[in-house]
Amino acid sequence: MICSNCNTANDDNAKFCNNCGAELTMFPAQLIQPKDKSLIHLLIIMSWEYSNWIIWYVVQRWVIPAMEGGESSYGGASSMYAIVGWVLDVLSILLILVIMIISKNKTLRTFLAIFLFIRVVFLIIYRIVHLY
Repeated sequence: MICSNCNTANDDNAKFCNNCGAELTMFPAQLIQPKDKSLIHLLIIMSWEYSNWIIWYVVQRWVIPAMEGGESSYGGASSMYAIVGWVLDVLSILLILVIMIISKNKTLRTFLAIFLFIRVVFLIIYRIVHLY
């Protein structure tokens, strides 16, 4: 058990902290742990999306120019760009679906459904129809 006063680890059945002497029975570890994992799920999706932006930056800044090798043709670079884009988009959609399934929070599920819809619309517009 962790003392809420000084953050010292103590035995699970200890009644008082070994370091500061505070009573431990009022703050069991089970009551301090969050029961709703919605924030964690949302942070996972946000970190994945920001990771995608970093991957895209690396691909655009260093990988594509290295593949071009001074040529004006985008042959190999274009296919690499398309592959990375499709993989990241599909993985993002799968991650959103998985978290929608395991999440019990209705607000988070609604948010994820809207976000999933927007993600699929952008996938269709950008990868399939090529509108921009």
